Amino acid sequence: MKKILIVGCGNIGSRHLQSLLDSTNIAFDITVVEPNEITLNNAKSVFSITNDLHHNITWFSNILDLTDSYDFTIVATQATNRYQLVNQLLENGNRRFLIEKMVCQSISEYKKILECFKKYEAKGWVNTNFRYFSFYQKLVKYFSKNISLKFVIVGGDKGLGSNAIHFLDLFLWFTNSDTIFLNGDNLTEKLLPNKRSLELIEFSGIITGKTNESSISINFSNKFENSIIIEISNFEHHIRIDTDKSIITKIRGLDDFFEDFKFQHTSELTKKIVSHVLQTDTCNLPLLDDLYLIHSELFRIFNLHIKKLTNKEPDVCPIT
Repeated sequence: MKKILIVGCGNIGSRHLQSLLDSTNIAFDITVVEPNEITLNNAKSVFSITNDLHHNITWFSNILDLTDSYDFTIVATQATNRYQLVNQLLENGNRRFLIEKMVCQSISEYKKILECFKKYEAKGWVNTNFRYFSFYQKLVKYFSKNISLKFVIVGGDKGLGSNAIHFLDLFLWFTNSDTIFLNGDNLTEKLLPNKRSLELIEFSGIITGKTNESSISINFSNKFENSIIIEISNFEHHIRIDTDKSIITKIRGLDDFFEDFKFQHTSELTKKIVSHVLQTDTCNLPLLDDLYLIHSELFRIFNLHIKKLTNKEPDVCPIT
């Protein structure tokens, strides 16, 4: 049996666990660490009922109680104090990681995480899992050979701080780019509460980004209905995707593209990602190094906006 560690079993961590328990091709010996007693007991009550007999689950409330290392580790905690957690897990002998976005909350912390992974010769992938959607895996082939590309994303107040990274990573994947410059001048003149914690905040408004040849605009506002619309276009092709209603509109070209859009949740994808890594020591997700620039640009524009509204220089970027 492959030994899997999940640190954090709240909303996202429980979806990772659900996916692993649905796996039929690999038997997992799963260890779950969740410090919140209520969350831990809720997870135990749900997954003790649904657990298939060919998987094992062991529960802990503190990573300091762990003595083993694991074949694969999933970090599904909030981004706060992520370096200390990851460093402890590396010191315990863990070497292969799936890390929830945001990876951390500052550039300095991100650099320390990268240094630790290099020191221990470990690998960490960031869970921007649009790269595992079968729809995007087929669509990207129609755009990857073209240089200039335009992304336009609009949606309701779904958390720009938490979710922008998914669309930015999708954009860099489609454009095959490793550089981007972001602009946050048109963020809404108000900091929003974050449902995950009183210590975190959210943003709305517009983020724009540019590579040498391509551009992206992300507009999350209460002016729009909640459904997220993605438009991807170049001089040959133009497609519009309503991701909530699963409606695609081929505006230009793509006459031989017939894939239906289906939003694939973490509870569906994690087992594929973990199996991929365990079998090949690689996967389709970006490595930590690959998303350093996106994180640093998001930290920069969000912290500038916080300073503009509060007249205070933030120590960290309080998003997760």
